[in-house]
Amino acid sequence: MAGELTVTDSWTYAKGSVGPLQKAITGLAVTVTGNDGVYDFATLSTSPAALNLGTLSGTLGWAWFHNTDTTNDIILLTGSGGKQFARIKPGEFAHLRLGDDVTTPYAKASAGTPVLEYQILPP
Repeated sequence: MAGELTVTDSWTYAKGSVGPLQKAITGLAVTVTGNDGVYDFATLSTSPAALNLGTLSGTLGWAWFHNTDTTNDIILLTGSGGKQFARIKPGEFAHLRLGDDVTTPYAKASAGTPVLEYQILPP
């Protein structure tokens, strides 16, 4: 089956002499090759920790991350000791297709013990 994942996103930006700038993508149909996926929560510290992938392995696909904390940032890493690929401020979220170099994403807190809500799909 094709188009199992539908992605919709929009934003509006206006500040100073810029904007308003608006962009919307509606109903992007994405084919997912596998049948697995993981939806989980991770309580983080300032030490990097591998995210639970359940039965997923190898190349990963689309991912959605939500920082449920009200104070501390969450930093996403390409692996253990890997490069930072995202910083999610309190209350913010991000969704993207993970790169080939991210086979086990790691996450850590800038401070405290924020909770990361996430979903990761196969490619």
